[in-house]
Amino acid sequence: DTMKMLESIRTHTDITQGGKHVLVLGSERPWLEALVLYLGAQHVTTLEYGHIDNKHPNITTITPDEFRKAYVDGDNIQYDIVVSFSSIEHSGLGRYGDALNPWGDILAIARARCVTKDGGYMVLAVPTQKEYNDYLQFN
Repeated sequence: DTMKMLESIRTHTDITQGGKHVLVLGSERPWLEALVLYLGAQHVTTLEYGHIDNKHPNITTITPDEFRKAYVDGDNIQYDIVVSFSSIEHSGLGRYGDALNPWGDILAIARARCVTKDGGYMVLAVPTQKEYNDYLQFN
């Protein structure tokens, strides 16, 4: 999965031009952050439900409440690239204290678009394997 994401980000965005600010949606472990920094991102902001103790100077972590407040206050940054791996599909299911909403994943994508620069990119990976018996389970 790591190499597929690395190649997808490298091939389908302009990250290698440098100077890019990347938003990572949902990341308990900073592997996506490491990938985009490796590919040349200048700064990464991680939006995650839980608090992350981060000491890397090029990574900022933020919770959804902090993110909403910054957006409402007009303090939110516009991102060049948004990246998410197996996170968006959890939005709206209530697992992380978010409100139950059958459109939660669609709303999360729309919100990401609101903070993406014109001409920006989104690299989104969600589980799609046919051998899974897919079902929706609200908490």
